[in-house]
Amino acid sequence: MSTHGRLFVLVAFVCLAGGVFGHDGSHTSGMVACDANVADGFACRGVDLMSRLVSDDIGGGPLNDIWGWTDSMTGREYALVGRFAGTSFVDVTDPESPVYHGELPSHADIVRKHEGEASDWRDVKVYGDYALIVSEEPGHGLQVFDLTQLRNVTNPPLVFQETARYAGFGSAHNLVVNEDTGFAYAVGSNIQAGGLHIVDIKDPLNMVFAGAYSGDGYTHDAQCVVYSGPDVAYTGRELCFCLNEDTLTIVDVTDKSAPVQLSRRTYSLFGYAHQGWLTDDQRHFISNDEADELNFGMRTRTLIWNVADVDAPVVAHEYSSAMNSIDHNNYVTGRYLYQSNYTTGLRVLDVSHPTSPLEVGFFDTYNATDAPVFDGSWSNYPFFASGTVVVSDISEGLFVVRPQFTDPAIPSTDLVAEITSSSVSGSGVTFETRVENRGSQDASNLVVTIPISLGESLVSLTSTMGSCVSTVPPHCEVASLLAGETFSVTAVVDTGQPSLMADVRVSALNPDDDTRDNTATAVIDVPGNSGGGGGFGGGDSGGGAVGLFLIFVSCLVRRRTNV
Repeated sequence: MSTHGRLFVLVAFVCLAGGVFGHDGSHTSGMVACDANVADGFACRGVDLMSRLVSDDIGGGPLNDIWGWTDSMTGREYALVGRFAGTSFVDVTDPESPVYHGELPSHADIVRKHEGEASDWRDVKVYGDYALIVSEEPGHGLQVFDLTQLRNVTNPPLVFQETARYAGFGSAHNLVVNEDTGFAYAVGSNIQAGGLHIVDIKDPLNMVFAGAYSGDGYTHDAQCVVYSGPDVAYTGRELCFCLNEDTLTIVDVTDKSAPVQLSRRTYSLFGYAHQGWLTDDQRHFISNDEADELNFGMRTRTLIWNVADVDAPVVAHEYSSAMNSIDHNNYVTGRYLYQSNYTTGLRVLDVSHPTSPLEVGFFDTYNATDAPVFDGSWSNYPFFASGTVVVSDISEGLFVVRPQFTDPAIPSTDLVAEITSSSVSGSGVTFETRVENRGSQDASNLVVTIPISLGESLVSLTSTMGSCVSTVPPHCEVASLLAGETFSVTAVVDTGQPSLMADVRVSALNPDDDTRDNTATAVIDVPGNSGGGGGFGGGDSGGGAVGLFLIFVSCLVRRRTNV
């Protein structure tokens, strides 16, 4: 991690330590339905509270990461809850009556941990019947815990001992496990510049070093899969989709001794690329940024990458919620994305149409504030077959919840942007952007804004609808775009050089819960003196661009007469 990134997170948790506990010290047993958008005093929609255990119920101290394990022999479901001082094991098979079985203390000196010097960061994953645990504590290594011990706990809670340990690294920020191949990837460790440290875990009691990749420096988090997506050139290969502070970096790790970087792509207004997850069809990768809300004052932003071309991923959509909390971890299962967004808790989005997500439910685990501060929900685990979802909240404890929402209707709007023509004359680039509303509802109050990069100047800006002004920032306004209607914006930009590469984005934003947030992306790439355009969803507008700028088409989508 860069010095800036490490200080950013460290300062956040120093602030956190000053006032971390805001709960009332109570726990909840038995289901409390989300009624009138409240369950046991917590704001919610479409998600019921099954039970809640405060930190003191499961070992004490602030919580961090969470994962889950289903016993293949008994079918019982367990939450594996990271805490600053260790890992707690909670049987949530009966979600209304969870049972705390005990804890595995951190590898380092237990006494020191109980004096409050534990690491803020712990990450838990599962391989077969083993929990694999890393921490940023110096010398912690990779703890291994045999989860089958939880089958016969008769007098809980117990203090367990680690079953084995891999000492090939000391500290690590996160751990990525590919259960299909039997390899783990420690990231953010104290070696290999914090890049991928690859461990063969097929024999969890005798794990061995298998390789490393640090060609793009520090990796904060990743997902590694056997690829089965649309890019047939990589079918069957093991790929890691890495969040490397300011980029999505995709690495082929099939040959552990010689990983190959396939692509590296940054995005606009990056603060700190944090974590992400593939959709089930591996066509899209959904990631978040942990610093953009604080750095740029924006609402909670989720990036949907089109990774159908693994060698040239592109941001196909930027979803903005109605909140401005900091986003932290999100996971996809089926059509749903489960987000842990710190102070606004668990948010559930339907991503069956990835470029037009819809929030269908939430459970806000943190009542103190919705502001962009580092407290609240750290993570969640939505993969239990029962439908139970477990959520860890730094201050408020373990929440066991059950979503109850029904499948939503199709999008009401579907905005599309497309570059229909482009040309270059001298140092001036002319291009036309076509915007279409392919949905069933009218869009209103559209604004087309063109941020001009340093060294560039706007020559002209016209639109087939509405009006345009050249004042800073230059923009065009369109009062209404009917369903099925289109308009075009033509811009001439003096880039200073006879080339231009830019992303054109269309977004429909409305805080109304009943509307969708829609974004599409088109790419214009005019190299040298050759004309050429990029169509919707294609191309690569990554590094090396001359005169990068963005067109944001923001519109409020009217679905009610009073909006």
